[in-house]
Amino acid sequence: MSDSSPGGRGPDRLVRLAFGAGALLSVVAGLMLYLFAGSLGFDEDTAELIAIAFLLVGVGDYAVLHFWDRIFN
Repeated sequence: MSDSSPGGRGPDRLVRLAFGAGALLSVVAGLMLYLFAGSLGFDEDTAELIAIAFLLVGVGDYAVLHFWDRIFN
């Protein structure tokens, strides 16, 4: 990662953007699944477990973004 500039431009920025979008999409998907579980055909307990899994993935993506410099430097 020596060719990434201090401003966060280039491939490094694209990967960070992908992780951020993944975190946001995971949280939104978990929320939508939880709110519309009945119309999607899930029972309440199953929808809650899947929504929690999506939220954990979103938190994991956020953690990678937060600790990006420590992980990849």
